[in-house]
Amino acid sequence: MKTSKKITLAVLGAVALALVAAVAIFGRQYYQNRYVSADYYAMVPLDYDITPQTMYAANGESMGPGKEYTLTIYSAEGESREVTFNVFAPESPMVGARALPKPGQYLLIKASKTIVTGWDLVDKSRIPEAALREIMGSR
Repeated sequence: MKTSKKITLAVLGAVALALVAAVAIFGRQYYQNRYVSADYYAMVPLDYDITPQTMYAANGESMGPGKEYTLTIYSAEGESREVTFNVFAPESPMVGARALPKPGQYLLIKASKTIVTGWDLVDKSRIPEAALREIMGSR
């Protein structure tokens, strides 16, 4: 009987250890994919409509005026992908509300594999050559 209890405890310990390891690995991968960002570049297309709209939270609550942007962004090597992110207008009560990027303005986009973690205006001269070539070719 004692041997049976030892085996059961050993199996349960091994399962618990494997479960902890799996959660740690999944958690690290989730964090890397969601929050570790890289620099990308974009230009707001010249014909892009930046008319503010009322933005809503998942629960339906108004978050004030803003705009959802869907842009093609480029890495320093010129690789592209599409992202969507919200910008809240200055009249919005949201933290970080600021002027909406206008058509023709260049952006530095901080993006992870799954979300945009931040953005800022950038001077055209600061955009890497490969990214700028792709941006100019996509207009």
